[in-house]
Amino acid sequence: EIARENAEVLAAAEQGQPYRTIVFFAPLTLPDQPEREGQDALPQLRGIATAQRWANEAARSDVNRVRARVLLANPGDRFRHGTDVARRIVAEAGRRDDVVGVVGIAQSRRESREAVRILGQAGLPVVAGPVTGDAMIDSSPHYYQVSPRNARVASVLAGFARRAPLAGGAPADRA
Repeated sequence: EIARENAEVLAAAEQGQPYRTIVFFAPLTLPDQPEREGQDALPQLRGIATAQRWANEAARSDVNRVRARVLLANPGDRFRHGTDVARRIVAEAGRRDDVVGVVGIAQSRRESREAVRILGQAGLPVVAGPVTGDAMIDSSPHYYQVSPRNARVASVLAGFARRAPLAGGAPADRA
């Protein structure tokens, strides 16, 4: 679906219609190992494809809207090649003026923090969904996390646990 939308965006660009490029940066491959089932990036990839389609539908009916092109950047399993891929994204963004930002990066690994730092040094905004570590927010002033920080979630859950009845009992602060 993304490839089809991208082809339509580039065809419209030949007719003078503007577009902007967003890079989806997340592991898209997993090793073939029984303990490594599932693909964490797949729901995010579906979300970006849907957002791209909606943006492009809106641009087709309103000349004041800009179309969206999506490039996929795969850092490999566990973000193993994240810094190299981040450098390639920065190089690509330096060659063209339509790259406006990066989405994805739902892992809080040392490699992903370094990739965010590299992207941030180039001034590229990075919008991430849920991640597992609060340290990601300190990787770049251009990093934006959609989900609340883990410390905030823990605080809310602890407050809830202190006030809400436990299974079959009183609230924890009265137990």
